[in-house]
Amino acid sequence: MQYVASGDTKNLPKCQNAESTKWKSKESRRMQNLEMMVRMAMNTAIQDNNAEWERQFLQRDTEVAGLQRRLAMQPPQQQQQMDWPIRHKAGYRKAALAKPEPYDSMKKEFWNLFESLQLCFGANPEYFRIEVYKINFTLSYMTSGAAAALRTEWVERKMLADERTDIEEMEQLESWAHFEPC
Repeated sequence: MQYVASGDTKNLPKCQNAESTKWKSKESRRMQNLEMMVRMAMNTAIQDNNAEWERQFLQRDTEVAGLQRRLAMQPPQQQQQMDWPIRHKAGYRKAALAKPEPYDSMKKEFWNLFESLQLCFGANPEYFRIEVYKINFTLSYMTSGAAAALRTEWVERKMLADERTDIEEMEQLESWAHFEPC
């Protein structure tokens, strides 16, 4: 007797037809179990993902609260330091000074640069009261040799700290006391 493999079970003997039905129901249960396992795995992954996001949000909220406390504890002059420079009245004039010579990391030229910078900072104290302005001004004259490499390193570190929002690193990089060579 020949049987067609087209899924037609009418021509099968009764025992083979029963086995086929039994196999189909077993396969159907396996598929249902598999679907249930996939759903459970997906739900677990979603719950884990939601828990991780919640943990990160709580961590960021804690960081923000800490920063707000630190900001509230700062004396008023330090809080003002983060603002834009004060606009000068029409009667105020900046002192005319020679610009510092570009610095290329030669020791004998360093003190000349440092003295020129101190004169510039003293001539325009309103602008240079913001420490990062002092640092940027200084870096702009570090144009060759090891001084240029130091400038490049500082800029790259600053960009990475900004990108990562690493507050501690940014504070350190924007501190004249940390940057100043003396």
